[in-house]
Formats: sequence, structure tokens, C-alpha cells
Amino acid sequence: MSLLLLIPLMLLPVVGVLATSAVVSPEAIESGEVQLSQPCPAVLAGSSCWTCGLTRSFTAMSRARVADAMQYNRLGPPLWLVTWATALLLAWIFAQVARREVFASVTPRESSVT
Repeated sequence: MSLLLLIPLMLLPVVGVLATSAVVSPEAIESGEVQLSQPCPAVLAGSSCWTCGLTRSFTAMSRARVADAMQYNRLGPPLWLVTWATALLLAWIFAQVARREVFASVTPRESSVT
């Protein structure tokens, strides 16, 4: 499989997470207006897990509400930053690979004259 195809496939879920966090508000999730997944089994059992509040934390970070994001889940802000860094890195790698493949296809090749 070509890197030119593989990188966008890897980038798609990362961009999807960031786009969702930009479109959906934490309040919409809390009110039940928007449900992005099934309720956490730990919450249904009356406890919490390390991922509880992560989606709301991401949506708060997308609105520059760092204090709210930390309250929803303390891992949210660092993971949000890592997600952005991953998206930017994959986009940069894609650009480099695409440029190399495009230039390789238009660069004249030396022919051997015999």
C-alpha cells in the first residue's frame, strides 16, 4: 500500500475527533442533546473510569476552556494537544511524501544512449 494512500487513512480518524470536538459543545453532551457513544458501563455501575469526561474535555479544549476541560478529565488537555500534534505531523508527512512522489514523476530520467 502506498504511503500516499496510507497517511490520509491514518489522518482521517484524528481529524474526525478534532472536528467533532469543535462542533459539539460539552453542554450538549451533558444535557443528552448529543450522544456520541453509549453510556460508560462504569458510570452505569456507579463508579468512574479514566476515560469518563474525555469527550467533554476535548470539546471544552476546542473552545479554549482549559479549566473546564481539566474538571471534566485531567488527561483531556494533554491528550487534546497530542491529538493536534499527531494531526499536524501526519499532514506534514503526507505533504513531504506527496511532494517527493510528484517531483519524482515529473523529473526527467536519464536515458542511456548506446
